[in-house]
Amino acid sequence: GISPIITDILLLSYRYIFEISNQLSMMLKATRLRGFQRNKFSWRNLSVYAALTGSLLVRSYQQAERVYQAMLLRGYGNVLHNENNRIYFSYTNNLKYSSDSIYLFLSLIIAASFTMAEIFFFTVNN
Repeated sequence: GISPIITDILLLSYRYIFEISNQLSMMLKATRLRGFQRNKFSWRNLSVYAALTGSLLVRSYQQAERVYQAMLLRGYGNVLHNENNRIYFSYTNNLKYSSDSIYLFLSLIIAASFTMAEIFFFTVNN
């Protein structure tokens, strides 16, 4: 099966993809209120899209750092034991399985495709 670290990554990605999508829709609304026209292609529009993408990446990175620090404060990454002193899981190791990186890459591609589809196909009418 899939390792616990990949499962956690997928669950956190699913949880925060909606928040990132809301941030993106607010940013697109702000550009539209400033007079940006999305329907025509120009170098200026490409520059605006690049700036939006960069800003969204920086915001996502900052949010990921805040979430990670909060998880560390709550004990995430420590080895847990039960009554019989069996180790259930430990997140202190790196990716142990070679298939983990493949699953991670595929899930990132799928998440990016859904986000791009929402940006370009579902927000055109707004």
